[in-house]
Amino acid sequence: MMNETQKKVISFCGDDESQRKVITSDFKSLMVEAPAGYGKTTVLLSKCIYLLSEKYPNYNKKCLLITFSNNGISKLKKDLGVFLDNLGITLREKIFYKSKIEILNFHSLSKRILKMYGGEIHWNLKNIYDFDFSNSCSDWSDLFMYEKAIKERNAEEMNRLEDSAFESLKKLIPLNKLTYSGILLLMKKLFLLNKNVSNFYNDFFEYVFVDEYQDSSVAVLEIIELLNVLREKRFLFGDALQNIFEFSGADPENIKKIVDTGAFEHLSLEHNYRFMENKDIKKIESSFREFYKKESCSEKCDISLNLFKQKEDEAKFIIEYSKQCISRGESAVVLIGNRKGNIVNPGMNVNLLYDSIFFNATFEDENDSNGYLTFCKDVLKIFENWKVENKSNNLRFFFEYFEMNYLKKVSNFENSYIELLKCLIYNFLMKDIYYEFRKEVFSEILENNDLIKYVEYIKEKVPIITIHRSKGMEWDNVFIVNMNKNVLSFDSDSKENRRLYYVALTRAKKDVIFSANTEGNIEERGDDKSFVSNFFNLPFLNVKVSKI
Repeated sequence: MMNETQKKVISFCGDDESQRKVITSDFKSLMVEAPAGYGKTTVLLSKCIYLLSEKYPNYNKKCLLITFSNNGISKLKKDLGVFLDNLGITLREKIFYKSKIEILNFHSLSKRILKMYGGEIHWNLKNIYDFDFSNSCSDWSDLFMYEKAIKERNAEEMNRLEDSAFESLKKLIPLNKLTYSGILLLMKKLFLLNKNVSNFYNDFFEYVFVDEYQDSSVAVLEIIELLNVLREKRFLFGDALQNIFEFSGADPENIKKIVDTGAFEHLSLEHNYRFMENKDIKKIESSFREFYKKESCSEKCDISLNLFKQKEDEAKFIIEYSKQCISRGESAVVLIGNRKGNIVNPGMNVNLLYDSIFFNATFEDENDSNGYLTFCKDVLKIFENWKVENKSNNLRFFFEYFEMNYLKKVSNFENSYIELLKCLIYNFLMKDIYYEFRKEVFSEILENNDLIKYVEYIKEKVPIITIHRSKGMEWDNVFIVNMNKNVLSFDSDSKENRRLYYVALTRAKKDVIFSANTEGNIEERGDDKSFVSNFFNLPFLNVKVSKI
């Protein structure tokens, strides 16, 4: 028999039987395929509340909800608050559920545990929140090779190098330095060295939820196993078609492999709610998914391509259309295949990057070539000084303090960084994060150099951003531009490229606008598709080319 809270949770499913089945399943462990726009977040949170409601009000354990980014943490915390507000429960119940659902990513979880128990490895880990973190380390060859093995999904090589990489990490710890993959290795070693710590967390986190499971690297998969050794009450949510991080070690076969173990009930969400206003895009999304799985598709989908003779004409079109979106009060984004796409290169008569309607988010965040990492560190230092003098969580006061104390550097992107910082504070932290958590969330964002991941909160401009960087975000309108042959190319045999286009397509809530140009093509053949990305050669697409 369902209790009253469970009945309320289920009511949010309406007539969506696929959602109801996930929430009410009594299998100990689930693998849920959850495509973009199919209600994954609602189902994930509903499942948490559904399970915890059986424990209310006396419960001394926690539900761990783990995702891959600080942006993901922030969104889940915000959505949890909204969900509980809409559930029609008492304040006491809301406090109970919020206190029992721990929303973290793998690195923040590892930091927390290492700060508490890492002294067994090295005394300085108690200061881990003061460390400098990087994506890789070239100073120690064995650690570099260990990280390379992770990216190549070579578990055997990774295990072979583990001990020597661990010794290198212990040399970095006194210097207040670590790599992100190093944090996970230290966490693994701690659990193996101290079974009491391992047993405690296996018992403490009774339910383990993992979001975006398809993005897990070999190192991350090991942490999941250590946190939930028995594979019981483990609930995995993901979508193989949204795996676009193979280059960093994510395995596109993650979901298939876990299903093949036979230890998980395999369920799928079946109804798309994102494209309710655009049936054509909804149909393309569904056909894309069917084709990805079966290499065939049951029906054709109409799609429009705006084809221009000159790059300049394409840029003018995007500028004018973007202004229309903003005037309607709708959000929009321009997605490019990479930072060197010629639609944004300097030297054009009309350059998107120089028009005030756009926000330039094409800078590097993996290294400091554009001064982005230095900017995040500078802001964090100023913030730490401000916190000493200010007890208030009103971060508007911090931004005023920042403007007075920040020493500007010579950087092409510096104005973008400052604008993004202001947007983060005013449009996200001050609106969506509870008062008492603002400082903590802000610090984590800066520590992890995650400022860029809040670009979707830019409201008065249209961001220009790479497809990879856009993952997890959404806008009303999406421009996928410069879809020229050999620029946004598409190998029909490459599932990796198909996944990339799927992610780009599903960033939109209302409309997707495709554009390309024929500038530089000497041959003028009758087939317009010979000039553009062979994405348009997918057999289920019926392409209507509008020459402009």
